[in-house]
Amino acid sequence: MGVRRKLGAAAAGLIILAGGSWTLFAMRSSSNPVDASQVIAAVVAVGSAVAGACVAVWRWGYRARRERSHEEDGDSRGAKEPVGRPKQIWRIPARNPDFTGRARDLLRLSVAPHHRGRLAGNALHGIGGIGKTALATEYAHQFSDDFDIAWWVDAEQEASVGEQIRQLAVALEIVDTKAPVMQAVETCLRWLRQHGNWLLIFDNAEDPQFLISYIPDGPGQVLVTTRDIRWGQLCEIVELDVLARKESVGLLSRSVPRITAGQAGLIAEALGDLPLAVAQAGAFMAESRLDPGKYLELLQRETSYVLGEGVPVRYGKSLVLTTRVALAKVDAEMPPISSPCDRSHSPGLSAGQGLQDRPPRS
Repeated sequence: MGVRRKLGAAAAGLIILAGGSWTLFAMRSSSNPVDASQVIAAVVAVGSAVAGACVAVWRWGYRARRERSHEEDGDSRGAKEPVGRPKQIWRIPARNPDFTGRARDLLRLSVAPHHRGRLAGNALHGIGGIGKTALATEYAHQFSDDFDIAWWVDAEQEASVGEQIRQLAVALEIVDTKAPVMQAVETCLRWLRQHGNWLLIFDNAEDPQFLISYIPDGPGQVLVTTRDIRWGQLCEIVELDVLARKESVGLLSRSVPRITAGQAGLIAEALGDLPLAVAQAGAFMAESRLDPGKYLELLQRETSYVLGEGVPVRYGKSLVLTTRVALAKVDAEMPPISSPCDRSHSPGLSAGQGLQDRPPRS
């Protein structure tokens, strides 16, 4: 184990020890009973600090290795930049301030190889709502110093992929603004193959056979978010799972300060710890100022309906639940809906319509 890893491990151990000691001391010495939510919040804070420290240590070592690699390879990897190009070209969605967890996945992405003879990067794979897009966005922001170019491509609409690559070529100032799409794409991909320190994110990528022609194999990093496991033939798959329970509780606690740890845990359990569903629940309670206890009652009542309808996807029911709870709050007098396709009680979309037809974007 290298010196940096030893230092990182030692620091993490000290943080955990200090956090645990402080928590035990507070519980034993306080004249007032310690609220369980305070203890959980302290544990989550300590865990986040440890994860952040570990990621920082890995980033330090990773950047040092990559700088040495560039020095050794020199011009063969296109280390020189064209005169006049901006220091950083950036088109990434805004950062989510409520992003939580995923420290291990972020670490895995940060140490991904940048060139291995096949696509250099990872494919974030999972069901809709699992947090693929959120993780890709957080990675770009958290490691922005590692890239001179960070470019986001919305790959859901295949017809627009070429135009988005053309826009990158224009931003790089390697083609004219009126250059034809395919000509600009070819020029851009050729440029990327000869230069490093770039990150391309293809969000909601479906057919790998179509998109492969738009992905360079140069010394940069490609990150794909997808529900199609076939991307594993081209990239290293990072399989995303639901949040850990303490992460779900922490997310709800930040969104709804008045919620208790018990209420947050029950809501997270009912929603299967699906990141998007938990975030929606927290946002709804915060914006509507609905009491968490009342929200939990509505959630438990609607669970019977969703299970009775036999929604086939385990986590798909989480999004149906949050939608139905919101509708129930808006119209407390709305009678029970007998079918997800029944529009007789609502002028808009019925609960579950659309959500079942197509999983939402992560």
